[in-house]
Amino acid sequence: MSDCACDPAPVAFRVPPVLYEVAPGETAAICPRCLAVGAADAAVAEPADHPAFDRVDETFPDDYGGIAVALLLGKLPSLAVEKPAIRTLRDHAERAGVDVPLTLDRLVAAPDVEPAFALERKIVQMEQLV
Repeated sequence: MSDCACDPAPVAFRVPPVLYEVAPGETAAICPRCLAVGAADAAVAEPADHPAFDRVDETFPDDYGGIAVALLLGKLPSLAVEKPAIRTLRDHAERAGVDVPLTLDRLVAAPDVEPAFALERKIVQMEQLV
């Protein structure tokens, strides 16, 4: 993942085929510190049913819902352009039982998370646009 130069290793995961259209590739990764999301090397990606999202924050959703939230975080910096993808990812996360607004609010408060974008502002914008 080339979008970040943070110290912690990114959490790499396999993207379920139903989300390929809104993902950076068949494997993706999220930085536990800055929340940058990008394509990942398939060799380091964890299976889609057990990504180590607790490395981002202990309250981060796991499994399929966590994958949808991670991919959504990758789209938030370009909210206006990525609105359809964000809507799709939010719907997938919610169908998996994730409270997306609560999850994002918890990330804002997480002590080790320092987003590379204005997460609080993007949350407000997402609520208004999506």
